[in-house]
Amino acid sequence: MKKYRRYERYLYKGLMIATLTILGVIILYPIYITFMVSFDRSIRFAIPTPPPIFPKQFSNLFYRVVFTNLPFIRYYFNTLFITCGVFVFKLVLCYMCAYAISKGNFKLKKLSFILVLMTMMVPFQALLLPSYILFHQLKLVDTWMSIILMSSLSPLTVFLMKQFLDELPNELRDSARIDGANELSICYRIYFPLCGPIIATVGILTIVGEWNNYIWAALMLRTYENFTIPLALANFSFDKGVIIGPRAAGAMAGAIPLLVIFLILQKYVVASIATSGIKQ
Repeated sequence: MKKYRRYERYLYKGLMIATLTILGVIILYPIYITFMVSFDRSIRFAIPTPPPIFPKQFSNLFYRVVFTNLPFIRYYFNTLFITCGVFVFKLVLCYMCAYAISKGNFKLKKLSFILVLMTMMVPFQALLLPSYILFHQLKLVDTWMSIILMSSLSPLTVFLMKQFLDELPNELRDSARIDGANELSICYRIYFPLCGPIIATVGILTIVGEWNNYIWAALMLRTYENFTIPLALANFSFDKGVIIGPRAAGAMAGAIPLLVIFLILQKYVVASIATSGIKQ
């Protein structure tokens, strides 16, 4: 019986490893092909079939074309500035909202949380027109603030932080109250330092979201100097026609910082999910 259970355990682990390997290959294969194409100067108008495993004519020509024709450093700065602004605003606003729902004691507390969950079901496309009218009336069109304010309102972030705070003991709040701390001090001096994993998770979600934010940025930003990386790559692709190499080089140049940041912070995402009890 024990031998049978041991074989069953080995079979389960083998199936899990095989499944994860297949999923990893499916996810990483397009990235790998794009990376190879960006260094293959023999590819001009289309990716051959089958795609190249290694470049036939290895060269950094396409990267030189991208960085010569685009002020990529400027677009890096624009995207990084907007991402940091969104992260700061989102962290302050969503953390206070999540703390109030998790640790607060007020009327309509459950209803407030239900309303937050309901807003997660509203598609972003349904908010585009009224949001554009609002920011146009506020005269924030073609400004970074329009991107920062819109992206800072995140019901998903409130939900994740609320779930994490629920796992932290209420006794900490009671002890701080006995010592004479007010609610704001309890919020930021007692509970906030314990929220490192969920803050890292919010950081990754914010970076990924803003680094790939195209629809709202394309609607609000008009001048080339304010463009983010997705907008710059879209305009560069249209200007240069159908040559595939510079597109691949621009996509990799824009994605590499995102991949590096994710690899550095991924362990905090796993820790926050495990701590908050969210099942995926």
